Amino acid sequence: MARTIRKLFIVLLIPYLRPLIMNVICIATYTISMNKQVVDGETTVSAGGIFELGFFSPNGSQG
Repeated sequence: MARTIRKLFIVLLIPYLRPLIMNVICIATYTISMNKQVVDGETTVSAGGIFELGFFSPNGSQG
């Protein structure tokens, strides 16, 4: 009886765990490397074109 309940629990648990496992597997890594200099006005766009990271200095600032 306990073995049957354990198997049933596992079978019912798999559909809930699958999306969590797939999210971990599907995560991609995009990095900005330290060996490339970033200057004002330069932007980096995500692979899907959804996000854009920009670098700027406020007007009138030095450096």
